[in-house]
Amino acid sequence: MIRSMMKYYDEAHQREDNIKEYISTLESGSVFYDLGANLGWFALYAASIGLKTYAFEVDDNNFLGLQENAKQFDFPNLELFNIGIADRKRSVLLRKYDNVIGSHRKTLELDDFAASDRVISYNHTKMIEVDSLDNIIQEKSLPYPDYLKVDIDGSEHAFLVGSPNTLTNAKSLVIELCKENSRYDDCVAILLSYGFIEKERYSIHNEDKLFNVVFDKNAEHLQNAC
Repeated sequence: MIRSMMKYYDEAHQREDNIKEYISTLESGSVFYDLGANLGWFALYAASIGLKTYAFEVDDNNFLGLQENAKQFDFPNLELFNIGIADRKRSVLLRKYDNVIGSHRKTLELDDFAASDRVISYNHTKMIEVDSLDNIIQEKSLPYPDYLKVDIDGSEHAFLVGSPNTLTNAKSLVIELCKENSRYDDCVAILLSYGFIEKERYSIHNEDKLFNVVFDKNAEHLQNAC
């Protein structure tokens, strides 16, 4: 049903069905954050199964597509934010290959860029404001997520550094990580420090060094978070 009602859609999302399977295991009524929502395929699915869903998309064009798709459903449990996620409040350059609705690999120019250099191919740039997820949650009085999907094209390390409260409260997340990037071990180390343990790892179509990795919090840290 979700696919047939979306105004904008990218077939690439169907190649990451493992994310949809992850979302389908989450308990109804829990809080789910989609960081890097693009056109909303996963956020809309999460909302459709009863998750309190908060979708974040940095690019204006993709956010327009996300808004149009959300209008087709009018889920009361879905909120959208045109915000870039990093480690702190600041202005950074958003690098874009094109201005097409639904395009991928919109990267932030960060010192701690955490993806393959292959994804940095751009024809357009725009200076934007970004902030840490912890700051955004506090300023907008949002609930902390129980679960997250993180696919922010190289900003993953910055997100992890700027989200101690989020990581303390979260139970589980699926995050896209690049094995060949120098920040890969740092990202894993941060997650381990908050009690997250790798549960599953899924390859991504045509990307031999890129994975969607599911991390669940161990029982001791989970009890402390509660």
